[in-house]
Amino acid sequence: MCAAKSIREITIPELHKIFFDGLKGHFAMIETAYLDESSDASEKQFFLAAGFVCVDPEWKRLRREWRRILKPHNIGYFRSHDCRFLKGEFLKLTEKWGPERARKIADGIRKSLENVIDSSSLLMGFGMAVNLQDFREVDAMPEAQKNRQWMRDAHDYKTAAFRHIFRMITDVMVNKMGGDNYLTFICDESTHFKKIRRGYERMREKYPQLAERIISLAPMDDQRVPQLQMADLMADVANGMMRKSLNNAGARITPEVIETRVATVDYWGKIGMLKTLRGEIPGP
Repeated sequence: MCAAKSIREITIPELHKIFFDGLKGHFAMIETAYLDESSDASEKQFFLAAGFVCVDPEWKRLRREWRRILKPHNIGYFRSHDCRFLKGEFLKLTEKWGPERARKIADGIRKSLENVIDSSSLLMGFGMAVNLQDFREVDAMPEAQKNRQWMRDAHDYKTAAFRHIFRMITDVMVNKMGGDNYLTFICDESTHFKKIRRGYERMREKYPQLAERIISLAPMDDQRVPQLQMADLMADVANGMMRKSLNNAGARITPEVIETRVATVDYWGKIGMLKTLRGEIPGP
């Protein structure tokens, strides 16, 4: 049992409807996002690790549709932050059309990309959010600083969150789905890669049986890999799910639009952290 609580949870019958019978080689995407809509690195409210898994043939179809939408606008790649603030590739729209029309075009592009993701019944996402105000309060406690298990497994909250994502996705695809399933994990070549890799290594140490079903973890350039751009968009949606949940005292939410592609978003808050610290339940 994990120390986190889920604000969205998929059932086993739903899982069996999501994927084609007999297909192997599931392809998982890992991306990070923040609650702050500016997507800056200040991390004042919570840190979210997210992963999205799908069978390879479906990724190929989604990739073709994704590029078809971006190409007419001469947009080389998508990032949620750039789309929201008309920066990066989306600055081209402002330079060509002016800010008001560029805003409408960018919103239309995002909506069309959301529709691409929403068109797939084979895509499934997972999220792990850490309440950073709670974490900093608990982590600063003398009890935590003297606890070797806490310092190893929870003090680095980013590593802990990614370890949880690796375990959660692998457990679902191997134990819940059944069959001879193997996983390859792909993540962005970002400043978070060291944390992601450390979480990957810790997960393999802690769950050796699950680790046997993981082929590899590899970083790639999100500007060249549309699947990572999809993961960025879906992680941004998971951010919105967390905002709704936090604004409603942690209640489970009713998914809307491509939120239906997000199977589970787990939330690690103060109660769970204190229970982890005192050894009452495992950490994330």
